[in-house]
Amino acid sequence: MYHRLGVGNYSSLCFCPPNYYGDQCQYQNQRVSLTLALATVRQPIVYAIIVTLMEDDNDIQEIHSYHQFTYESKTYCGQTVDIYLLYTTRGKNISKNYSIRIDAFDKSSLTYLLSWHLTIPFIFLPVNRLSAFLTIPISRSSNFNHCNLQCYNGICMKYHNEERFFCQCDSGWSGAQCHIPIDCSICASNSICIGSIQNRSICVCPQTRFGSFCRLKLTCPIEFCENNGRCVVIDERMVDESYVCFCSEQFHGPRCQYVNHKIEISLENIAIPSHLVVYIYNQIRFERSIPTSIILKKMIMFQNQVILYSQYMFKMILAKIDTRYYLAVLQKEEQSNITTSISPAQRCASVAEVLNTTLVSLPRIQRLKSYHIPCQHNFNLQCFVDEFYMCLCTEEHHSNCFLLDQQSSFICEDNVYCENGGTCLQDQPICFYSILCVCNDCFFGDRCQFYAKGIGLTLDDLLRYEIRPNSTLNDQTLVVKLSAIFVMIIFLVGLINGFLSYLVFHNRDSRKVGSGIYLRLSSIISILIVTMLIIKFWFVTYTYMNPLINRNILRVGCLVFEPLLRLFLNMSNWLNTCVAIERAISVFQGINFNKQRSRCIARWVCCLLTFIIFGSMSFELIYRDLFNDHEERRVWCVLRYSQSIERYTTITQYFHFVVPCAINLFSALYIIINIARQRTTTRTKFNYRQQLVNQINEHKQLIISSIVLAVLLFSRFLISLLSTCVKASRNPWLCLCGYFVSFIPSSFIFVIFVLPSSFYKKQFKQSIITWRQRFMRMMRQ
Repeated sequence: MYHRLGVGNYSSLCFCPPNYYGDQCQYQNQRVSLTLALATVRQPIVYAIIVTLMEDDNDIQEIHSYHQFTYESKTYCGQTVDIYLLYTTRGKNISKNYSIRIDAFDKSSLTYLLSWHLTIPFIFLPVNRLSAFLTIPISRSSNFNHCNLQCYNGICMKYHNEERFFCQCDSGWSGAQCHIPIDCSICASNSICIGSIQNRSICVCPQTRFGSFCRLKLTCPIEFCENNGRCVVIDERMVDESYVCFCSEQFHGPRCQYVNHKIEISLENIAIPSHLVVYIYNQIRFERSIPTSIILKKMIMFQNQVILYSQYMFKMILAKIDTRYYLAVLQKEEQSNITTSISPAQRCASVAEVLNTTLVSLPRIQRLKSYHIPCQHNFNLQCFVDEFYMCLCTEEHHSNCFLLDQQSSFICEDNVYCENGGTCLQDQPICFYSILCVCNDCFFGDRCQFYAKGIGLTLDDLLRYEIRPNSTLNDQTLVVKLSAIFVMIIFLVGLINGFLSYLVFHNRDSRKVGSGIYLRLSSIISILIVTMLIIKFWFVTYTYMNPLINRNILRVGCLVFEPLLRLFLNMSNWLNTCVAIERAISVFQGINFNKQRSRCIARWVCCLLTFIIFGSMSFELIYRDLFNDHEERRVWCVLRYSQSIERYTTITQYFHFVVPCAINLFSALYIIINIARQRTTTRTKFNYRQQLVNQINEHKQLIISSIVLAVLLFSRFLISLLSTCVKASRNPWLCLCGYFVSFIPSSFIFVIFVLPSSFYKKQFKQSIITWRQRFMRMMRQ
């Protein structure tokens, strides 16, 4: 359509649509005609979609034309948009390559989400017609470390629909490498500038602004949405159709004015599944009963009941758990709200269970005639299913069968939501209301984006799914209660051992060589370890029991407690290893062993160990952070890092576990073998074999302590190797035992190092006598 304006009979002027030009709009413009349809989950997000026609042949990436529109799934999901993109010159340059890029932004925060790339084939044609159906994922795309593009003022991204990389520029920059500055002064301060066309900036407006430069305001009428609904404007005309209300799950309607029907379902004597599939029927008709709606609901740990909301009245509700169907609700008179339960008695048996073998073996068309028999023979039978039908037993004990699509898996066609192999489920192919991820055992989170690796067992990983939120300690699981007992025992034993050991090595005579300095520091660290363990345990328990704890407190606990605990554990292991190394050196040097130099080296080593071990763990401070799990309604402390950091972490864990154990054992064997050889050459009375036996008996405490340390430390390491993940409440005992056993070397330092040594026992007795005398003097005074 075009308009002709005339002045008398002298001249006329035509205003042409974009597709045509000429004094009478008689010529067609060379253009790209794009038919675009978008789909996403129905959620309260408004998107800005920018479609650009640009050149691909140089670093400038000149934009020829663009089209920007607002997309909201509640109103526009699945609807097509016709877009015409023109070239800047008439007579396009067919020697160049052109393409279409589509960018999506979240208008509420102006966060970039993702991009699509469409190639234009047959560039010689005057008009190119393209169509695309695109699904917008919920989460933002990730940048890629292996991208070979150099992006100066932006990040490297991959197109969502192609294995092709590009530079997503920061606001105010353009070009293939984000190296060309743009004058964005024309755009409002709260908008972003993503490019320019003919020296004019392309501005992306926030949700409350519109216009070419985002300087005009968009506002909803006061109290347009009822029942605390959130109003947004999606059309610049600001008429009634321009306002969209995002309602809570309890309400629906254009203005959230209608109350949804509430369905509360509890599970009795049924193992809690990962999710429920609920079929809601507002009428039951033979052969033609179609679900009014299907709801996917993810179950959380310890949740044996769910609350669902439906816009429609219902007569029947079926619940699918794994591959089994349960008749949750069957009512004659429709009720607005209902509370019900599902038990094994309500399971719809398979046709093979209710019919004899002869009837089951018949072809289905012949078998259908016998479907009244189960209802007449078993008056308690409510329903049964075959390959295609769901059959209900009526009050007259007849079967009322209707088609039930059991082949529908609800698996997303385009799994752009779930990560790490999680199975994506959605209630309908497009414009779906609910989407969820069924995670593998190693992963958790609403998108399966976090995982618990066994190589780095922490209390957060082990107790994450064991602690019941909003409950007292008495209401917690047996795992939590026993863990609390173990932690208290380890704390008391470690505190006593550390104090007694400190008494021994506080004595100057016990620190004539470097070993005494190592063991004195190890005594202090053993007290710090058990103290940090009990603080960590009660912090994790209390914060998971009380989800409303201040986020800053959670962040401090996440960043401080676990890294400090690991630092102290590794320090303790390496200090014990330093003791073994020094003993081996003293045997090797013999009379040339310098005690003063040994003490000097020990002081330097104690200082350096702290920095070296802390440096090897510094990645935790960078990649450890809080994560909001909206499904579980909790905040987790998690580590998330790339594959290269993961490999580094694994190597570091191997190093801190394996090397100290190996050095302790080899040092003990070296001491025994070397002393046996020396005494064989100086004392001819006994041969080498007899000397070796004597040395083993004399220094058996070295072998015993080394083996005990190796076994206790290796238990945790072995559990880490065997259990690749610990998303547990299935069998957490093995992992918890391995975790707590690894604290025994630090808790029993007095038993491991002092009691097997006659010299240290003598020093301990002397220290007791000294402290007793001091105490008596104080009492006399």
